[in-house]
Formats: sequence, C-alpha cells, structure tokens
Amino acid sequence: MSKCNKCGKCCREFSIPRITFYQMGQLLKTYPFLHYSGDFIYIGTTPIPRFTCERLKKVNGSYKCASYNERPPFCKKFPEGNEERPEGCPL
Repeated sequence: MSKCNKCGKCCREFSIPRITFYQMGQLLKTYPFLHYSGDFIYIGTTPIPRFTCERLKKVNGSYKCASYNERPPFCKKFPEGNEERPEGCPL
C-alpha cells in the first residue's frame, strides 16, 4: 500500500459504501457540511450517492480537513471498507 499524497481526491467527491438513499437524507441532516454532488456510482447494481465536503481546504498545495478532530466516523475509518477510490489514488 502506498502512502497517501494528500491530493484530496478521496474527499473532493466520495461515496460511502452501502448507504441507502434514506440514510443519505439522515447523513446530510447530521453533517450539514456534506453535500450530495448530484451524481452516483454503481457497486454491482446498487447506486451509491456521491458527496462533497465543504470542510476540505487547499493549504500549500495539499488538501486538508479544516475540522480534522471533528470529522465524521466514516472519514476517520477511511479507506477501510471503501470499495471505490478515485482514479490515481495510491491507497
């Protein structure tokens, strides 16, 4: 496994595996800094919504979470359990 290069691809537009559209509504209420991108990917035949995060900020050429200590549990666990990674992601 390669080391993360902090490009931010995984946070600029990401999916949460196994989330349903009902759970998506709850997620957006719980974490108002997340936004549905209007897009989705498929894992098998299941559509998985994609999100963006307004807390992701570019600092000195790398992307960083502006609220790293308060990030959601799925961000803390990433990349564990994530079947889909952005193209070029070294993880």
